[in-house]
Amino acid sequence: MISKYGKPVDRSEWGMEPQTYNAYYNPSNNEICIPGLILLFLAMKEKWLTTPFLYSIIGVTFGHEITHGFDDQVVSIMHLVSQNWWTTEDSIRFYTKTK
Repeated sequence: MISKYGKPVDRSEWGMEPQTYNAYYNPSNNEICIPGLILLFLAMKEKWLTTPFLYSIIGVTFGHEITHGFDDQVVSIMHLVSQNWWTTEDSIRFYTKTK
């Protein structure tokens, strides 16, 4: 990681292997990464895995990761490289409500 400091972001680099059951939002690339294993449910033939249920898994995963683009962790990172879009009032209300 230290060798990457000060160099351009490698936009082809993934933060995890395709067989990892996880997903993430990467603020430096402004991308959502959904490895293939999450889609494994689509290949299963269980009766309780209906099409709407399977689509909801994908939708909830994307929706969850999208929210990370606007949460307190990304805001604290983004103010270092660009404009902080949270006002002081926004920050106070967010941290009050999340306590």
